[in-house]
Amino acid sequence: MKRFVILGWSVFIGSSVLLGLLMVPAFLLAATPTISGVTGTISQGSTLTVSGTGLESENVANWSSEYASGGVPTNKGTFGGTSLSASGWGANYQGGISQVSSVFLSGSQSADAYVAGAQSGSEDTINAAIYDYGNSMNPTGYWRWYARWHDSGDGTWPSQYMKFWGVWSNNLFLVQWDTQDLSGGMPYNLWIPFPNNTEVNVGALQYDRWYCFEVLVNSTTETVWLDGKQIYTVSGSFDFSNLNAVEFGCINYDGTDAGFAKHIYLDNIAFSSSRVYPSSKIELSNNATYGAGTLVYQAPVFISDTSVQFAANLTGLGSGPYYLFVTNNGQTTSSAYTLGSGSSGSSSSGSSSSGSSSSGSVTLPAPTDLHLQ
Repeated sequence: MKRFVILGWSVFIGSSVLLGLLMVPAFLLAATPTISGVTGTISQGSTLTVSGTGLESENVANWSSEYASGGVPTNKGTFGGTSLSASGWGANYQGGISQVSSVFLSGSQSADAYVAGAQSGSEDTINAAIYDYGNSMNPTGYWRWYARWHDSGDGTWPSQYMKFWGVWSNNLFLVQWDTQDLSGGMPYNLWIPFPNNTEVNVGALQYDRWYCFEVLVNSTTETVWLDGKQIYTVSGSFDFSNLNAVEFGCINYDGTDAGFAKHIYLDNIAFSSSRVYPSSKIELSNNATYGAGTLVYQAPVFISDTSVQFAANLTGLGSGPYYLFVTNNGQTTSSAYTLGSGSSGSSSSGSSSSGSSSSGSVTLPAPTDLHLQ
């Protein structure tokens, strides 16, 4: 028999039970997210702040040692050092990319890939990117990163292409927006040129919004997830043995005018032998039972283990009440947290799923790790 002390209780567990616990997948042992409060105005596009515990809980068990150490993410993926080099990128960056503290998703910094001006024919030039060599010069595995676009120029896009992620080896695996096909001045198709020149309509790109990208790269499969949902997969025979680099940012672009200026911010990069998943997936529903009603993904503004912020998207959810769910990186989902009806100027209200919803203004303890932008 083994004796354990758990939160002040002495628990005796037989060896067979202990073995069973050790065989439980890591994500089943992850902390369950607990929502203790929500502040903000419940209206379309407003920013709400969620307080609680276990809201992120990055499950780093299978991450590369470059991106996780001692059970937590390293500075490399979250840009926690004093510079790109100090964060772990060494000299693996080129062009107009730097660390900034003015915009970030987690921690207090991100990478800012900035490009501007007229450009033509830059296929062989890295304009503003960081690059990695994967695990032992092998990129095969699961990659995750968050990216956010911002325009500081004339609002135009390259007339040819603007690549923001890619594996360069014997075979290529690129992910980019199709900037030749715009709706309301914004690209809406994600373009994966190789191997089948595929485009996926994911809706018009929104400036100043964090997007979560995941990709699987191996010798038989290429897969892309966006904000936690699979949007593309292809099977075949792929050769990534002669790796040049895995690149993030503005790799290169072609066909811009003098007034062109764009930022691509990067954060929460990870590389793993198993799927990484979003750092924290925030959803609103019109049903208190998870998955029983309409679930709408909420774009994150800030993510930490004790506080997350999101821009409210009430599309398709009616007039309320709304039910908030947070699924952390360990793939455990919180209980429903009830929010009041939404309308312009209404105050946030809420309770756990076991209580009744109240309306009006609610005063809560100040959340930790608060980030406003």
